[in-house]
Amino acid sequence: MLLSFMRASARVALMLTMSMSAAFAQCDFDLFRGPEAGLGAGAPLAEPPGGGDGSLAQGTTFPDISKPPYNVFRRLDTVVKGTTRYCTAQFVGRGDILLTAAHCVRDNGDGTWVGDFQLRHLGNAENEAPLTNPKCIATPRGWVKPLPEGFGGRFFWPDDYALVVLPSVTSDNFLQLGNEIDAPADVFAYGLPVGLGHHRKLVEITGQAARDKDFATLGVMTNKQSDARLGMSGGAWVTRIGPVLDKTSNFVIGLSSTGSDDSGTFLLAGPYFDHCAAEMMRFIEQECR
Repeated sequence: MLLSFMRASARVALMLTMSMSAAFAQCDFDLFRGPEAGLGAGAPLAEPPGGGDGSLAQGTTFPDISKPPYNVFRRLDTVVKGTTRYCTAQFVGRGDILLTAAHCVRDNGDGTWVGDFQLRHLGNAENEAPLTNPKCIATPRGWVKPLPEGFGGRFFWPDDYALVVLPSVTSDNFLQLGNEIDAPADVFAYGLPVGLGHHRKLVEITGQAARDKDFATLGVMTNKQSDARLGMSGGAWVTRIGPVLDKTSNFVIGLSSTGSDDSGTFLLAGPYFDHCAAEMMRFIEQECR
């Protein structure tokens, strides 16, 4: 029902042995190793269409990006098979690993990887030269496959996530990657929407995330904020936000892939993480050294 509104790289598979738990049997990943020279020349990409200042709804704020944990977020603009993607990324687990949406770094049709990669700080540092040389990128293998029968989305949103390893640690702070967090959950959605600040301002949107009844790893986050679609891709859904890492705060349980308006209720949809997200973190830590 929730789906009704959405209609040469190094390829490394994680080969799971029979001794491992059957619960991990479906977790397969692909790895891309970026060239040392970087991806693209770093020349500015076209400005996203439809930029505006919009209006903040109840429960939406512009957080202070100079303070933790909000300083973990970055602007990520890419070109994938000739299409410019305007995305959000954030550090998870380590100060050199970013989480974003898979469609920001890889085509889901033939598996072509990103050709132009531009990662920028927010605020006053946005005019500095972008980082263009990711060391490695990993996506679920299921990201590149025909859509399942009955799935109405343009992409297979449950597998629309990626991890990016940078050449060195560039952040002292990071969020924690959640693993099988119960649903529904009260969350904050983060991103750099084009319609709220021209893809330059971080927004914090309050809402609730639930799992789809047919696809357990598809999440839908309901909220009151319009104008929060383009530019939100890859932005994390985070439980209890706080400046200190502890057992109850700063867990990323999913991220935004797409958005819609369902009779006045605004929806963000994307992967709702299960154990495979944590397994992909272990995979990229092992394979990208």
